[in-house]
Amino acid sequence: MRTILALAAFLLCFAYGARQSLLLKRRAAFLEELSRMLGGFEIEIRFAAPTLDILCEKAEGGFADILRECCCDNDIKSAWERACGRLCALPYCRAEESELMLSLGRSLGTSDISGQLSLIGLHSEKLNALRRSAAEESAKKGKLFRSVGALCGIGAAVLIM
Repeated sequence: MRTILALAAFLLCFAYGARQSLLLKRRAAFLEELSRMLGGFEIEIRFAAPTLDILCEKAEGGFADILRECCCDNDIKSAWERACGRLCALPYCRAEESELMLSLGRSLGTSDISGQLSLIGLHSEKLNALRRSAAEESAKKGKLFRSVGALCGIGAAVLIM
């Protein structure tokens, strides 16, 4: 019985460490998706000048999917705000990403083409800084979380035995 309990403790600790590591990787991938989406917005605005509704319909990625789910009454601004609110509930998303996207959504479509391009460029730079930070954090802390989870599991198993 102790062996089973020790094995369960080890597996739980290791699984927790692995989960934390995967969340860091997922955050970095999500920020990359957001960056690509903004790049697509920039290209579309530069060459076709579509409305925010059309941009969001064509967008790809996790945020775009959430945005389309939130768009029920054809009011893209309120759908954007609801989508940003739902970002906070994702385990791999932090408040800074949500706030950045909320700020972008409030400002998009309120100026001429050059103003929108400048706005997207500014938000892209901020997003790229977050993405680089998340990638570094994932590389450094991901392995740490897995190792600490395994060590805690071994420690718990030894104490139980």
